[in-house]
Amino acid sequence: MKILVIDDDDNFRGLLIALLKMDGHEPLGAEDGSSGIELARETNPDLILLDALMPGMDGFKTCEAMKTDNDLKKIPVIMLTVLEKVSDAERAFESGANEYITKPINEA
Repeated sequence: MKILVIDDDDNFRGLLIALLKMDGHEPLGAEDGSSGIELARETNPDLILLDALMPGMDGFKTCEAMKTDNDLKKIPVIMLTVLEKVSDAERAFESGANEYITKPINEA
């Protein structure tokens, strides 16, 4: 499965990419929302893992932009974040995310 990881934290993005490779997936990485959207258009991933808190275009705005793009709107998006409030999850779903997972993420 081709999975695009969009996260501004180089360490977390690298770790997630390494874990996905070990699990047999084809991970791709982008460090911000704008480059993530561009890479998604170029590669048409099967799934997008998206950080909510990023400088510039945050994950919520990135997700909204992808869900209004005819080429990207059908790609499932899982929002990954340290934000734990119910209102944050609601905002993620309102922006078009299919799932909402809080960090840290356990490998199991």
